[in-house]
Amino acid sequence: MMSNEQSDKASQGGYTAPPPGRLPFMAVLTGGINCINAASPLLLIVLARNMGAGEAAIGTIFSIGALGGILGSLVGGRVQKRFRFGQVITGVLWTLALLFPLYRVAPNIIVLGAIAACMWMMAPIYNVVQFSYRLALIPDALQGRVNSTFRLLAFGFQPLGAALSGVLLEYVGTTGAIACFGGWPLGLAILTTLNGHVRNARPIEEMEAVPTVH
Repeated sequence: MMSNEQSDKASQGGYTAPPPGRLPFMAVLTGGINCINAASPLLLIVLARNMGAGEAAIGTIFSIGALGGILGSLVGGRVQKRFRFGQVITGVLWTLALLFPLYRVAPNIIVLGAIAACMWMMAPIYNVVQFSYRLALIPDALQGRVNSTFRLLAFGFQPLGAALSGVLLEYVGTTGAIACFGGWPLGLAILTTLNGHVRNARPIEEMEAVPTVH
């Protein structure tokens, strides 16, 4: 995600480049999480309809889920300060891997909303930690270029997740769709746990301040 010329300039400014592959891995990882989140709304609507829920009940599910997102935003900063980067990233993925299959056994819309809330709470926590780490890792002069490439990879998976959820629900039903998207975070969690760059990443507080590159 960084050219040789940029790397040389950054090195002259005292910048130490991150280990090769860390940022691309995090971009793809973020895209994978966004893919799962993009698939959830349609899946929730179909599950709620199968329970006989009307428009008001479906709105209640999303309202409960939104509370989880708000809570995640409130505690994200504290989580980032209290835990190491690798602990949060792997913890979020394992939590998603455990929660997603529970959609299939939710007995009513309240439990369905509670599961959604727990899952959606993970997204802002993950984003606070990974974005803070990127800001600390990349010098100011390279932020724009690196972030644009990162976001292209990260957000490019969102339409894929939305489209894939519709296709899976159409052809394999809710059980098959949940199995597919439930296996997705499980695979990402395993890959991240085995990734030494993520697992052994230094705390942000220990990273030296990066000088601006001219």
